Amino acid sequence: MDRSQWGKAANHFATHDDGTVTVYFDDGTSTEGSLLVSCEGRNSRIRRQLFPDHENYHIPVGCVGATMYATADEVEPLRQLDPFFLHGTASHNDAFAYFSLLEAPIHKNDEKDDTYTCQVIVSWPIREGRDSVFSSINTETNDGRISLLKRFALTWAEPFRSLVLNMPKLTKTTRITLSDWSPPCGLRTSGSVALVGDALHAMAMYRGEAVNHAIVDVVDFVELVLPVLTGEEGDGNLRTALNRYEDKVVERARPAVLASRQACLDAHNWEHAEGGSPLLSKRAMFDEFDEGSICD
Repeated sequence: MDRSQWGKAANHFATHDDGTVTVYFDDGTSTEGSLLVSCEGRNSRIRRQLFPDHENYHIPVGCVGATMYATADEVEPLRQLDPFFLHGTASHNDAFAYFSLLEAPIHKNDEKDDTYTCQVIVSWPIREGRDSVFSSINTETNDGRISLLKRFALTWAEPFRSLVLNMPKLTKTTRITLSDWSPPCGLRTSGSVALVGDALHAMAMYRGEAVNHAIVDVVDFVELVLPVLTGEEGDGNLRTALNRYEDKVVERARPAVLASRQACLDAHNWEHAEGGSPLLSKRAMFDEFDEGSICD
């Protein structure tokens, strides 16, 4: 039986002496249970309540995304390079661009429609005293964001240049705030609360590992915490199980967050976008990343 309640936004929680926890929602309702599992993303309110002094780290990179529609002729040059997605750094101004095809005509109900749905994401380094032409463009408006994307496209080679320069005026765009949250070593939640996914280790997307780690979080949770909840471990202590879970996830995910942060910075520095960078290095569940100066 599906007991999901949609359209809910957790506001805050309260733990009780008997070990139960109550979650309060924006709509004024609440619910009670034996364990709160917070998986509501990088701006998790539950995490903020647990760790009010640990804010997200804002990466000094601007980012704009767009979903645009293009004809088969317009996207064919990209499909010849790769049928799914392409990304790279522009040496002229250290901008980074990501192109992907989200939907092809064959997947649509109207067989006469040859329109492709494309995703375009462009990001650039925010450096004081540099890139004044780009920083002067107002990205608060949709028109401004499209203007910015086209200004970047003027510095690109084909076929990327024409695709963005031909972007329709009504294309919907959005500003993307790049931030992360590296779980501190020895992290401990309190009460009957567990953090999962981006709520525990939000990371930049430049290594494409966030979903991978969220999936492994679930595996670790099922192996370490669920047996206590179901009674399979007899008199197992929930807090002890959560501590083991948190230790295992932090050991795995903290280096991944910091490696992804460095990959983001390197993606916007042409000279650093090379084999030794986390941007291009092998992806692994347990990454030996030297925190160095990147550590917050």
